[in-house]
Amino acid sequence: YIDLLSRRRAAIAKFAAAMEGVDAIVMPTAPIIPPRIEDLEREEDYGRQNLLILRNTLIINILDGCSISLPMIQTKKAANRRRRRSNIIRRGFRSACETQ
Repeated sequence: YIDLLSRRRAAIAKFAAAMEGVDAIVMPTAPIIPPRIEDLEREEDYGRQNLLILRNTLIINILDGCSISLPMIQTKKAANRRRRRSNIIRRGFRSACETQ
């Protein structure tokens, strides 16, 4: 456990150095559409889906980074909303990082 904590601290320092001058990493929150509750009734299905859903955000949490998750939907009006969404993302990211 002590070795794992030491390796994590080293990874955090390396990540912080790599992120110097970078404002944001933008990537999907989850690689899949959330499953239906009835598809998670078996323990092994829940565990597999849960790890898949957490896959993209887990690395930032492990590296002691800040993040924001926004739902993205596809509609015909999405292009018109792009500017507003960009402002929301900037404000949310700024807020998340300020609380670190």
